[in-house]
Amino acid sequence: MSKEENTFTISPYTMTPTVVTNVTVAVISLDLGKSVTMGVTYLDNNNRAVDRKHVLIEGEDYDVWGLDDQYIINFALQKLGLAKV
Repeated sequence: MSKEENTFTISPYTMTPTVVTNVTVAVISLDLGKSVTMGVTYLDNNNRAVDRKHVLIEGEDYDVWGLDDQYIINFALQKLGLAKV
């Protein structure tokens, strides 16, 4: 996965008092063969950033990634309780 941000529409997720409807996902850091840190930015209905979380993926979860970037994106979203629609 490249370091560019990717934006995805998600099921509405309430972040008091804001409802988040989109997120951007980007690689923050990559330790090849060991781990990746993904940055997930929460966006409101006007695509304004309201929060940002980091997800560290390592070990067996990292090993499963292989060449499937959708796996790593979905994994990061799932760790945060989010789902693409």
